[in-house]
Amino acid sequence: MATFDRSPGQQYSVTEKTIEAIGLTNLKWKQSFTKLALRVGTILGLVIAISSGTLGNQPIRIAIYIASYLLMGIAAFTPTPYWLNASVTAGIFAVLGFVWLVDYGIYGGAVAFLVVFTVLVTLLFNQRAGITSGGITALLMLILGVFIVNRQIPLQAKGFETYWGDMGSWFSYIILFLVTAITINSVLTMALKEYNAILERAKATFDAMLQEREDLEKVMVNQREVLNRKTAQLETAAYITRQIAMVQDLKTLLEQVTKLISEEFNYYHAGIYFIDTKNEFFVLQAASSQTGIQLVDEGYKLAVSNSGIIGYLILNKRPRLITRDFMSAVNENWFPDTLSQLMIPLVVREQVIGIIDLHSTAPGAFTDEDMDTLQTISDQLAITIDNVRLLGDSRLIIQQLEAISSERTRWAWSDYLRKQKKGYRYTVLGIEPVSKDNEPGRQKNEGKHPKLDIPISLRGQTIGKIIVNRKGKNSDWTDRELEFTSEIAAQIGLALENARLFDETSRRAERERLVGEITSKIRTTTDPDKMIQMALEELKGALGVSQVELIPHKVSKIQEE
Repeated sequence: MATFDRSPGQQYSVTEKTIEAIGLTNLKWKQSFTKLALRVGTILGLVIAISSGTLGNQPIRIAIYIASYLLMGIAAFTPTPYWLNASVTAGIFAVLGFVWLVDYGIYGGAVAFLVVFTVLVTLLFNQRAGITSGGITALLMLILGVFIVNRQIPLQAKGFETYWGDMGSWFSYIILFLVTAITINSVLTMALKEYNAILERAKATFDAMLQEREDLEKVMVNQREVLNRKTAQLETAAYITRQIAMVQDLKTLLEQVTKLISEEFNYYHAGIYFIDTKNEFFVLQAASSQTGIQLVDEGYKLAVSNSGIIGYLILNKRPRLITRDFMSAVNENWFPDTLSQLMIPLVVREQVIGIIDLHSTAPGAFTDEDMDTLQTISDQLAITIDNVRLLGDSRLIIQQLEAISSERTRWAWSDYLRKQKKGYRYTVLGIEPVSKDNEPGRQKNEGKHPKLDIPISLRGQTIGKIIVNRKGKNSDWTDRELEFTSEIAAQIGLALENARLFDETSRRAERERLVGEITSKIRTTTDPDKMIQMALEELKGALGVSQVELIPHKVSKIQEE
């Protein structure tokens, strides 16, 4: 018996009752036919009896009629079994046939009622019952004919032509009945067989349709469960990915990821390994379980190998399910409750930089959908880890560049300031250079308010300062004045740096120009002595010195060799 869910909480069964209920068997219409025939017969029988008065004063006939009528009425208007309804429906025609035979003999139409009787038995029951009823009817007709021919049963019809007949006539009459009944029943049987075959095919088709619907609904339920699970996993992966993206510190990132994966996927242990700088070991860096945290503190590590599980991860760069047979001794010692284990490589630019190790207490905990989702998380984690590392390297390089730039600035300005005056001062007489006698540190503050001392900074180096003295009894320096002066100091620093760079560039350009001119003059001759003489004269003029000498260097034989 096949079943399927038509709606939540409702089961649908493919049974004979179901087939009958939807009209795919002849039982339903047989029930309806017999009930209708009995009700019509009951009503018409009562009308005919009242209007014609054919019962007469014969007690036996009256008793038979009343008994038949009551039985027909009970079967027609009360809930009775089908076999009773069918028997009464067919039996009425048998009674009518034999009554008609007793009334009119073989001249009457009794044979029509008796043929209908056998046809109804075949139709309402089966072929065997029809054959049996036909044989019994023929036997009863023969017995009745013997009694009628011998005048032991008088014909009852009055005012109608009757025919008592002889036995030859009765035999012919009975043979006519049998031929007619057999012919009609054979045709009817063939039709019923074809109808039943069609019905069986319809039932088989219906069963196949219901089975297909059941299978389809099972597939839909499974797909719905898979879709819901996949949706939940994607939401979890998206949540973990968002959390990963917000963390920039590597240690915090790893601890956060192991915790999120354990909580969201219900794994009792999650660990992350990183390969060391020598590419010799995968070192456990973070874990979600207390046992894993203890292993982190102990510096637990896995050796890099081209064989085994580690070799598989490095070579294939794909997740690997670990069966009980391949679980390492560390599981038996530290994670004895592990029934499912999954290891996922962290891959960046086709290089395995780490491993995610997941443990579950449920057998078969890692499905294909789980591995796809976890692979997505591991890819995002690997990219984030690589970005965090690159960011740290970039910050270190920037710090180093800033330190080098600051040192170069300090060195350049130290050399530049040795050639410049110490500074300038604005007074009522105008702008004057600062000398040793009137340095800012040697001057007294003319007012009662403190002087303003703002450094001129450039790339972390102080290259000067601005000192401002307030006259009179004005108020202290305001934030606006401090901000304004600091901005001026910053602009002065940039302007001084630009001036220094321009001066340095100009001097370099002049130097290169002189070198170019000297080189051009030297190349005007091919005589080595003249080249040396011209080079010394040009150097003397360019450097402004009184004497320039060229001393040849003696080359040893070893150097020559």
